[in-house]
Amino acid sequence: MVNKIDEPFPLEEKVWTKLQLLPPAQQQIILSYIEFLLFQANQNSQDSSLDKQQMFLETCGAWQDEPRTAEDLVKDIYSARTVSSQDG
Repeated sequence: MVNKIDEPFPLEEKVWTKLQLLPPAQQQIILSYIEFLLFQANQNSQDSSLDKQQMFLETCGAWQDEPRTAEDLVKDIYSARTVSSQDG
């Protein structure tokens, strides 16, 4: 079944029907609770992404290097090279 854009989903219809049966005070309580749940879900989502970012930074660390010239980098690369003999 495909819903048109203007048509509510079956779940929305059920919720709306049940909410209309309640007195306004209870409707407000339910609305407040829904807003609280949405806030908590949003907060948990933000906390989760911050936790992942923090875990990445703790694992990998931030890149820190002293500024070096290209010549210094080439010297470091050549000095780190080793010669190995492999049996052919």
